[in-house]
Amino acid sequence: MQQRAHKALYERVQWLFGALPFDRLHRAVVLPLVRHAFRDIYADLALMEEEIRNAALRWTVVRPPQLTDRPGTGRWQLREDTAVPGRLRIARADLATAMPGMVDDPTTERKIIGVAN
Repeated sequence: MQQRAHKALYERVQWLFGALPFDRLHRAVVLPLVRHAFRDIYADLALMEEEIRNAALRWTVVRPPQLTDRPGTGRWQLREDTAVPGRLRIARADLATAMPGMVDDPTTERKIIGVAN
């Protein structure tokens, strides 16, 4: 398993960033406030993601919501280009299990993936 993980690291790069879970209230009220308050961070994030998109690498950007220390459930949901609707958390153990699975999954390659319990 460890050998496979090391080999995958050289073959494919995964980036992990926090995601904000959005419903209508969050999109209308919270998101504009957060983007304004953290505009410099969001500008850096946009530049970094543009660099990643233009890279000649196999990559996946993973965006989990709040991480918890709860035991893993073995279940999570993935969404392309968005947070998982209505899901505010993911157990660290589940995220740690989900990410290596994305390495060999061609449907997540060169995509931004939201993941949550």
